[in-house]
Amino acid sequence: MPLATMSQNSQSTTMMLSALHLDDDAINVHTTAKNVVQRGLSPFTVYTFTVTCHQTSTWWILRKRYSQIFALRSTLLKWRKQCNATPGMAPLADLLTSMAAVEFPRRHICFDHPTIIRDRKRELQGFIAALIRLRQACHTLAQQPGAPRRKAQDVASLVLHFLEMPVAVEDEEHRLSCGRQLQSHTAPTDDACPICMCEFDELSNDDTVLELTCGHTFHESCLVHWLDKKMTCPLCRCEAVGGFIAA
Repeated sequence: MPLATMSQNSQSTTMMLSALHLDDDAINVHTTAKNVVQRGLSPFTVYTFTVTCHQTSTWWILRKRYSQIFALRSTLLKWRKQCNATPGMAPLADLLTSMAAVEFPRRHICFDHPTIIRDRKRELQGFIAALIRLRQACHTLAQQPGAPRRKAQDVASLVLHFLEMPVAVEDEEHRLSCGRQLQSHTAPTDDACPICMCEFDELSNDDTVLELTCGHTFHESCLVHWLDKKMTCPLCRCEAVGGFIAA
């Protein structure tokens, strides 16, 4: 591989590695947990992640059990070991090594109790945000000359499927990669959030307005609390699975 290409790959990888641990406002993840009891099965906890991506002006909902997230992390650790042992895989191995360093809750033999659930909510929230950045980094790496493109794309596809990212996210990312503007979304048609009844003009700096696929808009913080109880639109009862950040 030419030295110039190696240098470019090294610089790109360094930037992508730092992005995995970046604590900024580009990606927001809110986490709730609910204990589920089914006949004939041991009780288990389902974690609901409300993901807001300001880069693509999209948001969606992800529901996973701890065991599912643990299994994905185990797969990534196995792939990291394979990449470390394979020549030419250093850039991808570095990304996976950085991902392995992200805080992750340990396994427990006992049933979930409030303390375990509380700690897992906090740590899984950061892990999901890092997963989103890992997919973005692998997608970028797969387009670099001299990089392990196929394996990087495999990692990106695995994480994409696991995160259940809506097609709208990929569409907006494609627009950005082509230098085009994001799809425009109109401002809220209502003057106030239907949940808290506060006007959208009074929006604080740390809150945004989310639009459901049905077209209704709400404060992000209000909608997150609502979705913790019911996974439907508060107004029309349509299923709430994601949407866009209202302009």
